[in-house]
Amino acid sequence: MPVAKRDKESVEKARSEHVRRGLRRETERGAAQREAYLGEAGRLVPSIMAFGLGQACAGMLFEAAGRHGHPGYILYDDLQSWLCRRDERAPYRGETVLLDAIMRREQEQYVQAHGEARAWLDELLRIGHTELASLPKP
Repeated sequence: MPVAKRDKESVEKARSEHVRRGLRRETERGAAQREAYLGEAGRLVPSIMAFGLGQACAGMLFEAAGRHGHPGYILYDDLQSWLCRRDERAPYRGETVLLDAIMRREQEQYVQAHGEARAWLDELLRIGHTELASLPKP
């Protein structure tokens, strides 16, 4: 298998595992929390397309108003941990604050982060809604 294809599959697998960890955590916190988390993700996608990654994330944090338990804050933190992870393939590897990284880093990294954020959110919504449909109804 070519290296590029193997690397792409490796990133996709890691992304899926990262998403599943967040979904498991939110499921453990309750159905309402999980639905709110997925709702925030669903709103973030068009916001990124309309305003860009930085503005969309800043808006989500503004709405959370510093409440660490707010679904928007949790989603931002999860996305930040993915885009800033210690992995050579991460667009902002080694950074600790996503919004700072977006402002400081080069355009090439922003383009990569924008695409990776969309892929991560698409995976989150795909897995989240699939699993939500399979959960027993109350």
